[in-house]
Amino acid sequence: MSEIKILEKLVLDVPYEKFDCKRDDKKATLTIYDGDFDDNCPAVIVCPGGAYFFLCDREGAPIAEAFAKAGIRPFLLEYSVLPNKFPAALMELSEAVCILKNNAEKFGINKDKVFVSGSSAGGHLAASLAVLWNKPFLSEALDVNMNILKPAGVILSYPVITSGEYTHLDSIVNIVGDETLVGDEARRASAESSQYYKYTSLEKMADKDSARTYIWTTLDDTLVPMENSMLFVQALRNAGVPVEFHLFPFADHGLSLATEEISEREDKCDVIPHIGKWFDMAVQWINIVGKYI
Repeated sequence: MSEIKILEKLVLDVPYEKFDCKRDDKKATLTIYDGDFDDNCPAVIVCPGGAYFFLCDREGAPIAEAFAKAGIRPFLLEYSVLPNKFPAALMELSEAVCILKNNAEKFGINKDKVFVSGSSAGGHLAASLAVLWNKPFLSEALDVNMNILKPAGVILSYPVITSGEYTHLDSIVNIVGDETLVGDEARRASAESSQYYKYTSLEKMADKDSARTYIWTTLDDTLVPMENSMLFVQALRNAGVPVEFHLFPFADHGLSLATEEISEREDKCDVIPHIGKWFDMAVQWINIVGKYI
């Protein structure tokens, strides 16, 4: 593999005005990585986490570069976060999928092998597209055939999934609620009053048309409980959607690749080679899935 470098960064322009969801002037971008990729290779859009409040650096470029080294062409989505609201980020991800599929020959990728990878709240965003791609509000806003929005599959790392009992409340409030309120009860009520609240509990939105999923989390995650992943796995299974699930027995939230290169903790407790195997297994999953598309 030749040197991995950034080829260009595209500014995304989506019709936010249709939902009055864009509250700042910061532009969402899609970073295109260059490298020595096989022609017609798979592609993956990487969505970092950050509770829809910020974008976590260690869940962005390092994961994109790891995919590049594995021969899967990555595209890093820096999507809109607070103060922007639903469905701003989802429209941006949808637009990114359209860009890749409509320019597959230019990028040297297979338009039928466009995957999305997301961590934490980025996992919520990726999973949202997996279950909401065929909802008319998305395709009508973007003026596209809804079928172009469906990803080949999604890779979810310790994802936020539910707005119910096991929710990560900050993530949900930040996209559909009033984050300025004080107290969980008031903040939850503000989220529940949103017309879009029903779209935030993704286990309730999964159906037979949802995108196939690879998902992993840890038993000891205290920020986004593992029940988030379990609920989604069960919902996909009930709907007959292929899913691969890995529950690692220890470690807390936000491990990213779990390698020393991106460790940010003095005691290196986020360097766990056993858990780091999730990435190689995800690459294998993408390649296996690709054989059946």
